[in-house]
Amino acid sequence: RTCEKWNINHMFILGVDPRCRVGSEFFFIRAALLTTFWILIFGMYVVDYKWCALPVIWAKHGYNHRASFHFVGYPVLLIVVMLMGMLWPSIVCRNRYRLAVVRSVMRTALAPLYPVTFADNIVGDVLTSLAKPLQDMPAAFCYLNSPHPQVTESVERFIMKGDTCGYHTHHILLPTIASLPYVFRAFQCLRRFYDTRQSKHLLNFGKYISSLVVVVVAALPLDLTVSVAVVSIIATIYAGAWDLVMDWGLGWNDLFAWREEKRSSVIEAEVSHGNSREKIDDSGQGSSDQREKKFPRQVYWLCGVLDLAARLTWVQTLVPITLLTRDITGRVLLVSLVSSIEIVRRSMWVVFRIEYEQMANASGFRALLWVPSRMDAALERRPSLGVGGIQPLLEPLLDTDPVTSRKVSK
Repeated sequence: RTCEKWNINHMFILGVDPRCRVGSEFFFIRAALLTTFWILIFGMYVVDYKWCALPVIWAKHGYNHRASFHFVGYPVLLIVVMLMGMLWPSIVCRNRYRLAVVRSVMRTALAPLYPVTFADNIVGDVLTSLAKPLQDMPAAFCYLNSPHPQVTESVERFIMKGDTCGYHTHHILLPTIASLPYVFRAFQCLRRFYDTRQSKHLLNFGKYISSLVVVVVAALPLDLTVSVAVVSIIATIYAGAWDLVMDWGLGWNDLFAWREEKRSSVIEAEVSHGNSREKIDDSGQGSSDQREKKFPRQVYWLCGVLDLAARLTWVQTLVPITLLTRDITGRVLLVSLVSSIEIVRRSMWVVFRIEYEQMANASGFRALLWVPSRMDAALERRPSLGVGGIQPLLEPLLDTDPVTSRKVSK
């Protein structure tokens, strides 16, 4: 919604099918439903465990007299509901859109073999923010694969490590999962350097290598607290500076030049393969301020400070949580807090990243600097293109399957 409000054509920049009707409401509704269902299931579990609402099964084999085999059914039910939500057919989020996301993830994982698009770039960066949630998958598998009811050994292991997994999972598998997203992005940078021969991609490669160093040093079975702190500070400064300067394109004039320049009513769209320039009036398809910052300067200051502050918590997702606290409740609260902050930071980062890509074609993914205006922005400028004027023109596109070119029945 932020992109729509500030006339940032994110669908064009990301290469999304303009007929795609998947909007923010689609994801918010499903997130709200999943959260509601999670709270319901968790409440049922608490009531069942405290007051023995259901009869216990194999309690004598468990850690205490309240242990029961049927408790494992609650997380299994949540997993089933989540999978159904992902795979359930939808007339809005069609299978071709879901497959497009899967293909983008696959290209990201096989980055050296495929040219990198801007959408793949964003997917790779989002995966780096999911390092901590992805590390929860082995813990869930270990819990489901452990004895039920939980035996004393499993409970003691959970108190010590926060899950029921063994030594190899904590010292090999979890660091590998945490490092894979950064390996994918590092290979994407190398592929971009191979395709463009621009040295800035090697600098970006170094940023992800610094994050990998944090993962490797934190995973070593040694007391390297000082070393972890040093490499974490270096990685945080590196990544934070790159966010502001390279990803958001913020310079001295954007942050410290307090006198606003008068905006022109026309812009010049540069053609990368030639010296010609063409002027596009803002009543046409081009936006009149494509090459100017969309947001007030105070917004960049505020979000820049928040991004740097959130980076300080982000680096904690790369180190084992047991290095930070041994308290069970503290570990859970810290992981939840850090993950939530990273979601907010990444969402904010994506908006400014797309804005800069639209404004300056910063990474050179497009042949033209010009970006078409969004359809709803055109409607705001020309109210005559309302429902009665433009809808008949859009209906053949919206109701036609892009593969078979046949009308889709409603």
